[in-house]
Amino acid sequence: MVAALAYQATPKLQKLKDDRHTLNKAIKYWDTGSKTRKGRTQKQTTSERYNSATEIWTNITTTDEFVQGKVEGYPWWPARICVAKDDDVKLSLKSLNRVLISFIGEPHLHVVNNDSEIRPFTGKEMVDNDIEEYPTDVVKNLEQSTAMARRIIRAKKYSKGNKKGFIEEKKTSS
Repeated sequence: MVAALAYQATPKLQKLKDDRHTLNKAIKYWDTGSKTRKGRTQKQTTSERYNSATEIWTNITTTDEFVQGKVEGYPWWPARICVAKDDDVKLSLKSLNRVLISFIGEPHLHVVNNDSEIRPFTGKEMVDNDIEEYPTDVVKNLEQSTAMARRIIRAKKYSKGNKKGFIEEKKTSS
């Protein structure tokens, strides 16, 4: 049984390790502004280019702040702001004006630009006007994620209003 667990866990742990390494490289890349020591821009190859679509991993705390996040190749998507537990990562991202987000309905973390790649989540409509340019499966997942985000927000509002967190039954006289 232990061997089966190790067999299944090993690739997942390796992915987490690789995604954390990618985050560290991306922070260094963003911090240097992709410049060489001589001030010239480095030739960008696919492996050297880091953007919001780059999957990363770090130990996080998920906040209750909902936003719309944008990564390359996808429409604006409902997400939650996350805070890195590692102080070095947290300070580095803050100094780079970047934010960790976790997309609703998706398992990955992404780092987005705080000024241009996030905006408030209204929950009333899908924000992207050019939604028809995306494949139908992406649009369907977006609709499901938006509905899920609305339900989470509604549940949080409900639980704040009802301190016990459950529906109290009304007593009737018999």
